This record gives sequence, C-alpha cells and structure tokens, in this order.
Amino acid sequence: MTTYNDAYLVWNSIIEQTISTGKPLRFKKIMNNGQPLPSPGETDPKILVKHVGEPKGQIADWRASFNNSKAGFHAVEFEDYYETHIDSVDPIKDPIEHLLKDSPRTLFGVIGVFVIGGLLFYVFTREK
Repeated sequence: MTTYNDAYLVWNSIIEQTISTGKPLRFKKIMNNGQPLPSPGETDPKILVKHVGEPKGQIADWRASFNNSKAGFHAVEFEDYYETHIDSVDPIKDPIEHLLKDSPRTLFGVIGVFVIGGLLFYVFTREK
C-alpha cells in the first residue's frame, strides 16, 4: 500500500485546483492555518521535479507530468508565494513544441542568440 505524506496531499490538491479552474493560480507560502505550505520537493511519492522556466525573478520552477496527456503542471516559486498553471505541452515530454505553444518568447530569444552568434562568427572568422 502506498502512503502519502502531507506535502504530497497538499500539492496534489493544488494541482487539482489548477486543472479545475483552467487558469493560473497563486498560493501563499503561509497557509490560512498559519502553517507553511510544504515545498514541492518534499512530496512523497515524488510528483514534482525542479526544472527551468522563463526568468521572472523566481526562486525555482517545479513541474509535474501527467500520464496519457501532453499537458503538464508548472509551479513557479517566488519569495512569498507560488504561481501555478497548466502548460498545454509538458516541456519534459516535448521541449520544442512546449516552446512553440507555451513559451514563444523564449524560443525567439534562443533563435535570436543563434542567428546573432552565427553572424558574429562569420564576420570575425571570414578571410579578408
């Protein structure tokens, strides 16, 4: 029999709330009962993994994958709260499609770096 710790139960509930509302949510790190919200890394069994996300001044990004779905859960950890949302494409499963659908600014930034880098390489390495 699998046992679930409190962190697992809390984060499973947060994931369910995020799915059911279909919109981004914000959760304070101190719950209404005065207790601290458990860290996503404390869930047992592990449902959230530390990952990367678009820089927004956050402390960390946490993700959970869903079985039989392309979508994924994303929690962005800030100093006093977490922002949660559902990505239409889980970057763990398909990073390129995730960039295209959920984070196009990041994709354009990466493409821009490669284009500018290539141009600079060409300019400084061509024979004169």
